[in-house]
Amino acid sequence: MHRLPYALLALTLTACLKPAPEQLAAQEYAGQLFPLLEDNALLAHEVLTLAASVHDKESTPEQTIERWRTRVVPLAAHLEQQVALISPPPTWQQTHGELVTVWSARAEAYADIDEALVARDTRQWNQARAAADQVKLDEEKWFTHIHNDMAAHGIAVDQYPQISSLPTP
Repeated sequence: MHRLPYALLALTLTACLKPAPEQLAAQEYAGQLFPLLEDNALLAHEVLTLAASVHDKESTPEQTIERWRTRVVPLAAHLEQQVALISPPPTWQQTHGELVTVWSARAEAYADIDEALVARDTRQWNQARAAADQVKLDEEKWFTHIHNDMAAHGIAVDQYPQISSLPTP
């Protein structure tokens, strides 16, 4: 008679140790995202470093254009391509589709900024900058949403994870 409660306890503990399908799907999706989040942190670092060099008058307009064209635009395009290759679990497809849309819009806005810089077209630059600003807001909203959804599964998603060896300007 004493064996039944222990058997029930063992069965309950075993059931608790096996992750639910939703947990497994969240873990799978997070695992696919994490490498891209490191690249996203690198992109943010590149943009902020460039902005600081412009603010501090440490780079000429030509150097700024060159760095934007050779570092920022290609990295944004790379992230756009890589995020599109992810095949999320079905429960995360809509959420992931939103990220694909945001990062595609960012790549386009950054390319438009590049074109405006090369053309030295203030109107085009203002439009591209407004698009990039909107993308930033959309990205923040997406990360707030994913952070809350993943937290329900005990998973932390950091939009800009620490990278041990960031390149120097």
